[in-house]
Amino acid sequence: EAYIDDVIMCGLGKARTLAMLTLFYGICNRWRIPVAEGKSSFGTECEVIGYLFKLKSGVFSLTPNKLHLLRAWFRRLRGLRGRKVETKEIASLVGTLNWCRTACPQSGRFLRRMFGLANSKRRSVYQRKWTQ
Repeated sequence: EAYIDDVIMCGLGKARTLAMLTLFYGICNRWRIPVAEGKSSFGTECEVIGYLFKLKSGVFSLTPNKLHLLRAWFRRLRGLRGRKVETKEIASLVGTLNWCRTACPQSGRFLRRMFGLANSKRRSVYQRKWTQ
């Protein structure tokens, strides 16, 4: 059975936002499309798929949980410094970093080098200072 999942709505003012929500739910109801309301977020502060939106203050960032996972990755990589690392593991990290790049576009330069390591034909790579 299909349903609408992970809804993000932004509106200007309470009245417009309520009108937009009423219209949205009315259309879904008429077309008999269920909405996963527990996974949907509405308001001035929304947490959606690992991103935190604070509309009043204009803040867009990663959630504390995603930041924790990212820090765990870096701790692991520091522990592997000076050892061989499987390219599959690097590819997994690159996927996470590429996702995080939405919140931090400046990380693109660093990622280019990581893409090269992840796409290496070798099963593992050795790089003395690859996490500095």
